[in-house]
Order: sequence, then structure tokens, then C-alpha cells
Amino acid sequence: RPSIVLAAVAHALAAASSGQAAGLVRVPVRCVQRPQSTGQQSKAAAEGRDVPLRKPNAWSYLAHIRLGTPPIQEFLLDIDLGRALTWVPAKSALTNKSTHAYYVAEDSSTYSRMNRNFVDNGISGMWARDVLSMGPFHVEGFRFGIADSITAWADYEVYSFDGNFGLGFEDTGVPWLLQHLVEKKLIEEPVFALYFNSNGGEMTFGGADPARHEGKMQYVTLARGQGWTIPVDAIWIGDKRCFTTPTSWRLAPDMLNIEGPQEQMESFIGEWNTTKDNDGWYPIPCDKTGPPLILRIFGRDYVLTKNDLLVRIGSTCYLGVSVGTSEPWTLGQVFLRAVYTEFDAKRKRVGLARANHSAGL
Repeated sequence: RPSIVLAAVAHALAAASSGQAAGLVRVPVRCVQRPQSTGQQSKAAAEGRDVPLRKPNAWSYLAHIRLGTPPIQEFLLDIDLGRALTWVPAKSALTNKSTHAYYVAEDSSTYSRMNRNFVDNGISGMWARDVLSMGPFHVEGFRFGIADSITAWADYEVYSFDGNFGLGFEDTGVPWLLQHLVEKKLIEEPVFALYFNSNGGEMTFGGADPARHEGKMQYVTLARGQGWTIPVDAIWIGDKRCFTTPTSWRLAPDMLNIEGPQEQMESFIGEWNTTKDNDGWYPIPCDKTGPPLILRIFGRDYVLTKNDLLVRIGSTCYLGVSVGTSEPWTLGQVFLRAVYTEFDAKRKRVGLARANHSAGL
């Protein structure tokens, strides 16, 4: 993927020389649609057959990284705030027909094996260290997993991402990547921010970019012991209040919808007069109007209108909400495209503000 490398480096260097938000390191994010997860696709991929894909299950916001010296081993990784582990596959984890990139230790002069294995939610392999290149970053001694067994995702072979980019908390209280960047003096504080739109986005390390949001950033203390999870004080459907008891919601760029409590979500879906289809989606006419979904967070209302909630796939539109299974509930990509988000591991807080999409990427 040489064109990705050139585009990523050019974008990062241009941003760094623009004079805006000094001290930030910018890393472009790619947005691709990924297929719906089905056992039929997994079986077909394992047998080297093609099966027509049904409508995408979600977008994937992918971090483009390179590993090794020379930095020619390229990977597209799913951005995951729930886990600290970053991993890429070994060749032994893939089928003969796989199109995923895989890591080859022998191709890197800076590879170092760690005498430790890892197991994480159906992913297993060994720990290693190598140079991580990402945008303008060149991080020596970066710790990551080389997965030789991938059983957690039944349809991994048909997904667009090669592995996982973990920005969740470690036992030390700080995500491993952020801690490493601070120790290497590449950033001053363990802070990053996410900007998403329908075409892609940007991660900034070292802080947030004021040009990416409207108005003043609101800071919310994290729910204790639950990672990147924040309290939502109330939900409103238009002018109708649904509940006032605070509940915990996790920020999840690897999920599409806003997934909430059954009673409130079903009430909201009912206001839009739609029912679930066979694939678990809620189709609506693209020109349909309905009430906004309002989330009250620490006294500030985040009003999500039709433009925020509409998920358009081809000529068909869907409502970007669904019923969750349990607390903490989920603020997925529908929310994160509407709200610019800063993640401050040092102060254990999240900053929120309405995203400014006028500047583009």
C-alpha cells in the first residue's frame, strides 16, 4: 500500500507545518465499510470461495501504521478504546486465500522477541517489540502482539482491518501507547483526540485541536474502573424526557450505533415509525423526519438530529440507534461523528464538544 504511506506522511507533515494547534501530532484515519458478520461468509473465506456480501455491518475507522526497519510492513488497524492490546497477524493465523497483511519478523532489523505469550478474548500469540511508524511518529521499542490464532472474530477474513489498535487502559492506569509516547518525549501528556466524518478522520496525540470543534470543550470525569466510559444524566426524545437516573456509556469507535436501554431506545425508534428488518437494522425513508435524540451529559445537552442519526448505505437509509444488551451502553460512530472527543488519561476525563466539519480533512 505505498500510496497510503505517501498520503499519510504528506498529510501529517502538512498539518504539522500549518501552525495550528502547536505540539500536536496528527495521524490520518481511514473510513471503510465492512461486511456484515455471518457464518456463511466465514466458511466461504476459509474455503477460498466468494459469497456476495450483504449490507455493511458498520464503518471501520482504521489507523494506518507501519512496523519494523525498514518501515515497509503496513497494517490497517481497528481503533479500539476497550482494550490496550495492539496486535497484527502472523502468516500462520491466515488462510491461503487471505488478503490481510501479516507481520514477518525476519524482514525487520529492529525486531525483538519477548519471552511472553498473550491471550486476549480469543486472540493469542506472542509479544514482540519493534519500531512503530504512524504519521510522523517513529517509536522505538513499541510493544505489540503477533497473533498466531484468531478465533474471536468468526468473519475476520472478510473484514477490512488487519488487526487491533488498542487505546484502552492498562493496569498502570495509562494506555500503553500513550505512556510509551510520553516516555520517549514524543508528546508531553498522555492525551489523544478523535475526529471522525463520513470520509475518514484524524487522531491527534498530545492534545485536542480547537479547530476541530465548536464552542468550549466540556470535560467529564470517567466512570470509575470502566475505561473510557462516561455518565449520561438523561435522555430526551424531542421534548419528552425518558429518564433522569445517570447511567454509564462507553465511547466505542469500533461500533456503529448508539445502543441504549430497551425502553428508551424502543420509544425513540417508535417515534420514527420503523421496525427492525431481517438483518437487525431500522430502515427509514431518506426524506423522513422525526424527533431528535438528546443526551444530557454533565448538564450539557447534545442534540442529535436526523443528519447525525441517519446511516446511508447506497440509496437506503437506516436509523443509527439500537437496543443495547446491558450497561455500560454504547456511544458508537454515530455519536463520535457528531461530537469531537478528547481522551485525557492523566486526568481521567473525556472532553466533548460539537464537531466542526467545515474545515474538512
